[in-house]
Amino acid sequence: MQPPQAHQAILDLLDQGLYEQALQVLSAWPRTFERAWLEGCCYLRQNAWRQLEDSLSPWAHEPNVPAEVSLRLGIARHGQNRLEDAMASYLPVLASGLRPACFEDVVLQYGLASHELGLASHWLRLIDRLNADTSLGPRVLYLKGLAYLGLGDYAIGWKYHEHRFSAGCSKVADLSLPFWSGDRFPLGHHLLLLGEQGYGDVIQFMRFAPRLRSFFERVSILVSPPLRRLAQASGFFDFVISDQSDLPLGVTHALPLLSVPHRLSIHDSSLFFTDSYLRVDPVDVLFWRSRFGGRDSRPVVAINWQGNRDGESPFSSHRERSLGLADFERLSMLRRVCLVSVQVGEAADKICSSSFADSIEFSLSTLSAISADFYVTASILAACDLLITNDTSVAHLAGALGVPAWLLLKAHPSWQWGDEGAATPWYESIKCFRQHRPFCWEGVLRDVDRELAAKFRL
Repeated sequence: MQPPQAHQAILDLLDQGLYEQALQVLSAWPRTFERAWLEGCCYLRQNAWRQLEDSLSPWAHEPNVPAEVSLRLGIARHGQNRLEDAMASYLPVLASGLRPACFEDVVLQYGLASHELGLASHWLRLIDRLNADTSLGPRVLYLKGLAYLGLGDYAIGWKYHEHRFSAGCSKVADLSLPFWSGDRFPLGHHLLLLGEQGYGDVIQFMRFAPRLRSFFERVSILVSPPLRRLAQASGFFDFVISDQSDLPLGVTHALPLLSVPHRLSIHDSSLFFTDSYLRVDPVDVLFWRSRFGGRDSRPVVAINWQGNRDGESPFSSHRERSLGLADFERLSMLRRVCLVSVQVGEAADKICSSSFADSIEFSLSTLSAISADFYVTASILAACDLLITNDTSVAHLAGALGVPAWLLLKAHPSWQWGDEGAATPWYESIKCFRQHRPFCWEGVLRDVDRELAAKFRL
């Protein structure tokens, strides 16, 4: 074993993000478990899943090896899309009858892998057995809520979904206001909804705001700046703010937006109101239609292929939801339409150097000064004939506007979309195209290309 100061020096390098330097130092150490573990720490922080597996695999069956080795091996295999292998890595810890310090992490990672294989019910049965003799932490309980929501059991799902705050999966502003408990009040009370989680979540759950008028005389909302104009245009709110210092006078209660269906006991998906519920000014739509006016008779199709890559890891339920632009280039029918890109971020500029260059009428990347404004994106989508997108915020935006949208989904996607069928209870205008087998987009893209040709007679 290396002296404590040498071990600490490696940890200091990791804290500074100097992973390659740490690995270089470790390469001179004897091939011990200590070296393998610290190398694994480097690879874990770099999302270098194959190297993480290679560093720890030789030690997996050695006596007295910490349970964390099984955990990290499972994560490494999960990151390589070998989900069955990942679950097999976690099983020795789950079956041991012991409760090591990493036990909750093992349960959580086993659950995430189960979800991606469509085995949420299997994981829930495991949780029920474990709950008899151990206390499960908030991250597991939050994932339990997502599992029930994905299975369509909203009564239980919304209840466990409330653990998202203690699990660290959601944050809201601390305004020192009491959270609404669901009680009715006399006239004069004013509720402030608190936007939370991602942009798509806020767009999805704004549909419930009108129902709160039965309980409050006034309803306002606090959202991030990119959503402010969109929320104002909805007509749902008395005040829309993006800074808590602008808190309207007379606010009596607050409530996280995603808690509304739980407070209102909305357990039937038929009550989700699938018709369009957000709107934009027709003048703005006409402006964008005029921008696309030189397209002759070609249909206008908007595309988006990538979400926030930072959130796509073995520690997230959103993993592998994005495609590459090269995948979209396999949609040959897109070269016969007037193409609009609503992709943002680093990936946005790539389309102008792709095989779609001659078909591009407009790219949102050219509006860099205002591209973070969802109202602008909404106006553009409303001027299009169709959106083709992966699972990200613009899918929710199109659905909320009633714009026809084709949603490309992994085999077992986020809870909102369920595991089968072309329809979703959340949005009437969205059609789901699902992977034929996990992690393979080929069949989805073939289905979309064929349907594009049929829809527009290309």
